[in-house]
Amino acid sequence: MNKNIITKEKLYQLHIKTFSYKHLHYFSRFLDFVSDSTKKIPISNFPISSKKITLLRSPHKYKKAQEHFSINIFTAKINVSQSQFNTILPIIINKPYGTFIKVKILNHIM
Repeated sequence: MNKNIITKEKLYQLHIKTFSYKHLHYFSRFLDFVSDSTKKIPISNFPISSKKITLLRSPHKYKKAQEHFSINIFTAKINVSQSQFNTILPIIINKPYGTFIKVKILNHIM
């Protein structure tokens, strides 16, 4: 009767931004650990974006006395299925400080 049963599963795209490379690395290793050994989750890393800030030590004089700071932002994009998303949902909710995760629902998988 039902020869061709097609199950539709949602596909999620996670955009991860963090100030620490360790957080991104641990998150990707956790995804590899949670996923099946046959199904590796592809992770695409993007270039590091950095912002540089210069502050004056003294507002009145000595412009040469400056402090230079830089903030590095590491980003990655991960595509996961519905079952994988349900597994990693507690980690997404309890993410470390300085890590931002945007979840986008893509089309359905057939």
